[in-house]
Amino acid sequence: MSTNQAQLCEVFNSIQGEGLYVGERQTFVRFAGCNLSCQYCDSPQALTIPKEFKVELVPGKKSFQPYANPVSVSQLIEIIKSLDKPKGMTHSLSLTGGEPLLQIDFLKEFLPEFKKELKLPIYLETNGVLPDHLSEVVENIDIVAFDLKLPSATGLSPYWKEHQKALEIATLVEVFVKIVFNKDSKPKELDDAVNLIAGIDEKIYSLDMRTYYDWDADNSEYDEVSKNTFVLPLTISGNCIPAQLTIFASLESGGKAGEPLVVKSTITNTGDEETTYAFAVSGYSNWASSAKINSTLTLAAGQSGDVWVTLDVDKKTSGDQTFNIEASSEGELLKTQPVQVGIEGRQGFNLSDSDSLVAILIALISAIVIAIIIVLIVKASRK
Repeated sequence: MSTNQAQLCEVFNSIQGEGLYVGERQTFVRFAGCNLSCQYCDSPQALTIPKEFKVELVPGKKSFQPYANPVSVSQLIEIIKSLDKPKGMTHSLSLTGGEPLLQIDFLKEFLPEFKKELKLPIYLETNGVLPDHLSEVVENIDIVAFDLKLPSATGLSPYWKEHQKALEIATLVEVFVKIVFNKDSKPKELDDAVNLIAGIDEKIYSLDMRTYYDWDADNSEYDEVSKNTFVLPLTISGNCIPAQLTIFASLESGGKAGEPLVVKSTITNTGDEETTYAFAVSGYSNWASSAKINSTLTLAAGQSGDVWVTLDVDKKTSGDQTFNIEASSEGELLKTQPVQVGIEGRQGFNLSDSDSLVAILIALISAIVIAIIIVLIVKASRK
């Protein structure tokens, strides 16, 4: 499919129900069309391209508005913005389907523009059989949910070679693998899948680098490219253990410049043993003078608890701002959760604000000086 417009099924905001990010709130963009037809497909409506796609009006209300297919880059970005309410509640943008990578030309234009507009991670759900397409957009993807297909479960031919190539590309960013199996699945299939993943874990790739220079703004390209190629080894390390916790943040109070902002963060221990977590806040120094958070929290397996973040918002801050909640255990950083909040800027003068008082005094002095000059001019003219 080659177009800078997308064919969609639906756009909505909901809770992720599977994988490592289960429980996280996401905005879902479901692309229409798929290159496979798995017998266990849970989204058969996405196998064909409808004349219209539906957009949820209010998250969770199940009220939808129809839009005509196809949709442009700018139109889709505006639709996603309308669902990002309240600010800071959405963890990421989920591109699902169908198979999103079928619409590669649209994604190549959409992803860079989206990242300029919204600071949400990009979460790609893919069947993992289009490695060449994945390589074209992986630099703008943050998380890949990789669906490794067992022939017995899909009812299709095996895709081991495609999976291997695509998984090697996906390891350049955060990736996890999902496997669906059924009563017909053979132990050898599972062994093949595990061996494929294990073979990706530890591997050294050659990273070819060239120097591009003399940027031509008119043609949006570099005029000169170095003839020499620098080859560096790039090691992909495996045996990584995913974070055994989730962090869900919500605004409790504040949201105005010069006032404290309080965010409630619900922590859930998704591991299988009791864990003591330590917390810190980062990434706020450009818009808040200080931040406080509960230092530790001990949770049993499956238990949830709350920590509170209080930030002292600067008086001149306005617009969307972000900060990070960092969770560690035994000195090891487990997860960094970005949080976005909207700050309402100050309107007019505030007498309790020293900057406003200075501005008022300057204005008064200026008015007095002007008045004196006018008086002197009038007196001089009378003489």
